[in-house]
Amino acid sequence: MKKLPLLFLSLLVLLGGCIETLPVDQYSYVLNIGIDKGERLPYLVTLMVSTPSSQPSESGASGSFMVISAEGRNLFEAIETLGANQPNELNFARTSLIMFSRKLAEENLIAKSMDVALGKLKIRQNLRVAIAESDIKAVFEGFASSSDPSATKLKVKVSHSANHTAKTVDTSWNQMRECFEYNTQDAMATFCGVNQKEIRDDMVGGSVYPYVGGATLAEGELKTSIMGSAVFNGTKMVGILDGQHTMLTLMARGEFDRGRIILQYQDGQQMSVNLSGNAAPTIRLEKGKVSFTIKLEADIEMPEIMYGVSVQELERYIENYIANEMARVFMAVQRAEADVFCVGQQAIKKFSSIEEWESFDWKSEYKELIASFTIIVKLNHSPDDIALE
Repeated sequence: MKKLPLLFLSLLVLLGGCIETLPVDQYSYVLNIGIDKGERLPYLVTLMVSTPSSQPSESGASGSFMVISAEGRNLFEAIETLGANQPNELNFARTSLIMFSRKLAEENLIAKSMDVALGKLKIRQNLRVAIAESDIKAVFEGFASSSDPSATKLKVKVSHSANHTAKTVDTSWNQMRECFEYNTQDAMATFCGVNQKEIRDDMVGGSVYPYVGGATLAEGELKTSIMGSAVFNGTKMVGILDGQHTMLTLMARGEFDRGRIILQYQDGQQMSVNLSGNAAPTIRLEKGKVSFTIKLEADIEMPEIMYGVSVQELERYIENYIANEMARVFMAVQRAEADVFCVGQQAIKKFSSIEEWESFDWKSEYKELIASFTIIVKLNHSPDDIALE
């Protein structure tokens, strides 16, 4: 008997493993999961589901989505209820984001709502976490656009915004869970909402124009905006940071790549500065004090307003401004006992065992810390050479 080619044998194995699977058009893929408080049962679970390509949307696009919801005593029960009311099998292989309502987060119910292991639903552990200011159904619907009617690019948008603007954070469920389980740092999560064009300040205050999801003064193709971050103390949300204050926090955490900051300059003028991080921050913790040394590179937009100002003067001004603003952010989150500057990661190094650390009341010491910030700015380039004389 002739031997079957190796490739053919491989195909038989692959096909044999797929005999029990359903045709592609009989699956509905869950892209995002939303969890809010229910009216009659503890939780309202909302799913953003990609419909099969054989069912085009009204616009004629081959991929669209629907938003479905059900109440349940936990996540798994609500999803079972939804599955029983759908013609297609719900599949979570493409789930990339889980969103909690602000109300759920502020009532310290996030950890409890996730009492079912994600593995039971075959959900990837690296899905992103977001907090919604607005109704989650409306938030999901607001992420769709004519160029992406299936709203599949949401995870990419979160990552891109965090990496290229630093006005939000990119937090996975694994990272969130680690923050919940260990007290070496507290969590931050993406913040979003349906655009209302009503300015809303954050827990720091003092911004001329706070960049907060759902409160930006803008109209665009997307009805939902991602901006700023939710701040946690343990498993409870205790406030929000706007986009610029989020950026300053990421600088101190060593998670800043690049972004733009608006500084108040002389005579009421504003200076727009493009910043990039070129080194990890140095953090020292000793005797009730913590110090941060952060190096940044900067380019100034429209430098003509700084005519006759030397490079050194501009660098010192930017350094002092950022240091003062960063101190304000630190004091605001410290008042809420939220260690989002990750000082606990330095404190744990002073203990010889995990048992010693767990028995130590770190938050009590954290509340009394005095923080100082040293910012070192190198002004790289300006279109106006006069400003760099």
